[in-house]
Amino acid sequence: MQQILDRTQESLAQAFASLARNARRQRQLYYATVGLLIAIVIVSAILLGGLAAAKQLDIRRSHLAQYVSAISLQLQSDASFLRRTTLTVAHYLNARSDSPTDPDLLERIRRTGIAVAPDGRYTLLVPSSTQQAWGRSLPERVWQLQQIAIAALTTRVAFELDNPAYVVDANAEYAVILTPSPMPLDVALLIAEQNDPVEVLRDKLVQALQARTGQELPRNGEQVWIGPVEDPVLHSQVMTSVVGTTAGDGHRPALIASSTPVNAFLSQLKRPSDPAMLLLLNHAEDRIDISPRGSSLEVAERILLRTRRLPP
Repeated sequence: MQQILDRTQESLAQAFASLARNARRQRQLYYATVGLLIAIVIVSAILLGGLAAAKQLDIRRSHLAQYVSAISLQLQSDASFLRRTTLTVAHYLNARSDSPTDPDLLERIRRTGIAVAPDGRYTLLVPSSTQQAWGRSLPERVWQLQQIAIAALTTRVAFELDNPAYVVDANAEYAVILTPSPMPLDVALLIAEQNDPVEVLRDKLVQALQARTGQELPRNGEQVWIGPVEDPVLHSQVMTSVVGTTAGDGHRPALIASSTPVNAFLSQLKRPSDPAMLLLLNHAEDRIDISPRGSSLEVAERILLRTRRLPP
């Protein structure tokens, strides 16, 4: 009887030990399963986060490509305007008048040296010293300048450029100011109050060119971007593209400049409702414009500082 009890007790002990081992194995399997599920969830979250980040980066790259395309189109329009106006200036400075000069423009030139078009979209500047030097050829020269203004203005409107442009003689003999939007009266008065507005225009362009290239004039046909600088007429910050040209005889150099307000580059872009900060810099990494408007300049400077530290 005792042997039966001992065997029963031993069997029960073995059974309980087996149950304990099975329980431990089940617990370990449970923990392993839970750990595996947690790992799967974490990896899935990382993958989803990576995919979302990659998708967001693709969206940002797509937006950036659209921004670059829009700005490039604007720059190409400026370049095309300058090329065509270069040909216009060279042609009309050697042309002869087939029709009488506008008597009102000629009278205002003789009286004040400044003649604003009736629609206010271009202004001719011919100082008294130039009028004396031109003598009897003054009417024909004024006609030439008027034709340059009309042709250049038509070109500018065709390219949908609604910002000021200038044709300035390198010797400060004359200047043509183009304003596709009619020039405000106060701006015209400001020009009239200057002692020699042509020389002021010429000097500001030359100084900006010297600071950018070290030369007073670009090579014939070369386009140079300068800025941000102060527009010589509107007195606001602009980026200005400048080319140098000469008349057909090669003895009358002129500067042709097209100004674009610094805030006109990024404001034209179609941006999402929650846009990231966008910075536009010049060749020297000076800030031209920032979008969206009102972004923190301090944050922008930190981004610029970090960017400058990146390897090329």
